[in-house]
Amino acid sequence: DSETATATQSPALTLVKSISSGSPYDAVGDVIAYSYLVTNSGNVALTGPVTVADDKATVTCPAVNTVGNLDGELDPGEAVTCTASYTVLQADLNAGSVTNKAKASADGTDSLEDSETATATQSPALTLVKSVFVTGQGSCDTAKNELIYVNKAHEPVKLTWCFKVTNVGNVSLDNPRLVDTPLGITASDSLPIASGTLPLLPEESLVLYFEESGRVDSLENVASVTMDPPGGKDPVSDTDSEAVFAYVFDPPYGVKTGQVSGTDIIRWNMVWINNSIIIANGVVIEDPIPAGMTYRPGTLTCTPRGITTVQGGSCSDAGNVISPNLIRVIANFGPDAGHTTEADAENELVISFEVTVDNPYIAQTFQNQGNATWTPPGGGTLTGLTDDKTPGGDNPTEIKFDPPVPIPTLSEWAMILLCLMLMGVVWRSRSRFGVNS
Repeated sequence: DSETATATQSPALTLVKSISSGSPYDAVGDVIAYSYLVTNSGNVALTGPVTVADDKATVTCPAVNTVGNLDGELDPGEAVTCTASYTVLQADLNAGSVTNKAKASADGTDSLEDSETATATQSPALTLVKSVFVTGQGSCDTAKNELIYVNKAHEPVKLTWCFKVTNVGNVSLDNPRLVDTPLGITASDSLPIASGTLPLLPEESLVLYFEESGRVDSLENVASVTMDPPGGKDPVSDTDSEAVFAYVFDPPYGVKTGQVSGTDIIRWNMVWINNSIIIANGVVIEDPIPAGMTYRPGTLTCTPRGITTVQGGSCSDAGNVISPNLIRVIANFGPDAGHTTEADAENELVISFEVTVDNPYIAQTFQNQGNATWTPPGGGTLTGLTDDKTPGGDNPTEIKFDPPVPIPTLSEWAMILLCLMLMGVVWRSRSRFGVNS
């Protein structure tokens, strides 16, 4: 007689998934490593192989005969450790995390699903670089951060401003909002795109442009741009103030004054100011002394202020008095855009000298006028004259010279008569008081 006892077989697998390395990640191409611990948690042996299905990675598992009693089955309590890796994509950075799911299988038995989430370190950032070119004479690829435009006629010029936005972070950016108050651009304006696409991927650039017509003055252009990272994160911005359009139509200008000093001396004074946003190097200033006056040796002085300098470091008769009737000074001027007087300028040059009047005995009127010559980068030579009171004018400085009032003198016969009269007065006085000779 026999009896059969039946077993309650409970095949089961347990999967524990973990991240070995790679979390957090911060760049495309980073590798996340996973580990899968598969354990026979049931009460019957499971014939190998053990496999793990992962929705984002290919998993490799060792043979079951490498664990436990080294047979071809995964016995209850025995376990194998499987591995896999995943390479991070831009979408994973934009999303802020990547989650993958896995399930283990062996001999027709499946585990429950397990998942792991790796997180991203998001670093949104951008840069803005501005440039400008004369419309029709270039492109945003050839535009310059500093453009010097020389036009003696001072005619309106058409310009194209370029705004290059580069994504220097690790997540995509979208919805550019550019603000440039000097150009009248607001955040709600939609500028045309010269190159690039949206959303803006890391290490890529987007070039926006703005066409302006009729500019007749210089502009140091200040702009800012704001863009949005994914996931509703805080916007990122950058400000750039390097783009300069220098409209040059005149050299530095001078205001000249004169003052009579003493009986036969006139002191001339010139204040030169560079009304521009750029440095003016190699400006040649000359003052031809008109006829009727002669330069007084040793009276020439040059006083540069701020970053302005004169050739040779200072002025002297040997270096700057070219002839008795010509003074020449070569200077490098710092910018003083918008400044018109010695009081408010920061980089002016003051030149002073004295002359003697050749004939100080007659009333006469003198006119004197200095001139400046400058060849700016990329343009022709510009010339200008001093004005007597208005910066940028060209009226010569006029000064009236009156001779000193002469001291009255007596003629020769008048002197003889005066002497005889004095002698008579003395004789009468001596006779009256009885004084003997």
